[in-house]
Amino acid sequence: MGRPPKYKKIVAHLHRDILYTAFGIAQLAKKHKLVKHLADVPKVKIAMAVCKSRNNFPIEGDGKVYIKGQPPTLGWFGWRWKQAYGIKKEDW
Repeated sequence: MGRPPKYKKIVAHLHRDILYTAFGIAQLAKKHKLVKHLADVPKVKIAMAVCKSRNNFPIEGDGKVYIKGQPPTLGWFGWRWKQAYGIKKEDW
């Protein structure tokens, strides 16, 4: 199963040493106008969650992400997301 190139483009913008959640990546895509329509933001979130599952990200996460007004949630480093999307290490 291939992933739409636009999602790979979104993941390419992640910093390798920062923790991200699927929701956080979708929000960054919206903030940086990497999605054409606001309706695509939930699709990005779902695609990231599916990616995380299919690539066997560790259940315990790489750490916790703190979002104001929300309980801490698990996040994974940008390098892990990039690796899952096949972005070459030298392009990080």
